[in-house]
Amino acid sequence: MASVAGINLGNTWGSTLAGVFVSLVFYGVSILQTFIYYEQHPKDPVFLKSLVAFVFVLDTLHVFLISAGVWQYLVLHFGDYSFILYNHAPLLVSVTVASVVSSAVQSFFIYRIWFLTPSRFKWIVPIVLMPLVFAQTVLGAFYTATAMFDLNTALGAVATGDTTAIKPCVAH
Repeated sequence: MASVAGINLGNTWGSTLAGVFVSLVFYGVSILQTFIYYEQHPKDPVFLKSLVAFVFVLDTLHVFLISAGVWQYLVLHFGDYSFILYNHAPLLVSVTVASVVSSAVQSFFIYRIWFLTPSRFKWIVPIVLMPLVFAQTVLGAFYTATAMFDLNTALGAVATGDTTAIKPCVAH
């Protein structure tokens, strides 16, 4: 097991690295799906093509952010014990990106349900589900903003030498 000063990284960052590897496999599948979509459906509406491009670009950004975040922890700052205690920007921003991707896809699914539902019950599903989809994006952005504020507070405290303001991000 890889350990740094008694900290077993295999139980914590090992599973995170495995998750990134699995995410990269799914990203490869999404590249193939995007390519096949544009090849086989050239006459789809511009809105649908734009949605696929939007999701693909944000998925690419998400993969980049999680890879960069894990790189920071496991390679760039290996052995820096204080670095491991805090959340850092790439992984925090990836939470918001993932919630935006998820909301875009779920909104499209809700639209399809609305479109295919008989007129009598047409508005029930969107009225119930769209606030939840919207809340998902808002909460993802709120979490990122809150955690980034904690990060900026900690970095400012380190820069000024006031380490009493630093709170390790164990509960996040």
